[in-house]
Amino acid sequence: AVGDFTQAGSMVVNRVACFDGSGWSALGSGTNDVVMDVQAVGGRVYAGGLFTVAGGTAVNGLAVWDGTWQDIGGGVSGGTFPSVNAIGVRGAQVYIGGSFTKAGDIFSYNFARWDPTPQFDQFVRVSPQPIASDAGSSQGACWADIDNDGDIDFVSSVRWDIGPVYLMRNTLDPGPAVLPLDRWERHVVDSGKPWRAVFIDSADMDGDGLKDIVTGGWWYRNPGTL
Repeated sequence: AVGDFTQAGSMVVNRVACFDGSGWSALGSGTNDVVMDVQAVGGRVYAGGLFTVAGGTAVNGLAVWDGTWQDIGGGVSGGTFPSVNAIGVRGAQVYIGGSFTKAGDIFSYNFARWDPTPQFDQFVRVSPQPIASDAGSSQGACWADIDNDGDIDFVSSVRWDIGPVYLMRNTLDPGPAVLPLDRWERHVVDSGKPWRAVFIDSADMDGDGLKDIVTGGWWYRNPGTL
């Protein structure tokens, strides 16, 4: 569980906690500010948000827990309140979306990919220019394979009070390519999204094997074709 809290059950935690079926536990000393998204993969927990410290380690909105908190590539920067609002993991690669103009040392508008392979070992620009510019940066977001083609797509809203829910479909052939993923196809899911629907996630709500979109008290059924 992540968010803006300092206690889970009877445990004192700082914005990130783990439930094992019987009780809550802290992940070190947590973070110093809001955690917006988390992904647990292969014994590691990747967290993104507005924080600048995780477990006593200086970070910039992005960190990984594997028993201790560690920085990932220098995190993100740029803009009024730089943050990571969505994390997706595919193999060793970590995809991020949020509100920033730089990831590590490269300029990348609101979207980037961390590639730890020897030929990169740095952030890779996902798009050479902003791929969504309605009224500002993305606030609620998630990475998921919405079109079921084997690669990661991006679902987002703009702000909690205005703007659409949109899908950025990744049209790059999902092979072992190491080039930046910059082929995006935009689909507006709802041009007037439900008010105060900040957080967005994906789940198979109707049991048809396809990822649907869930936000606030609403969900959008995946039609199977885009």
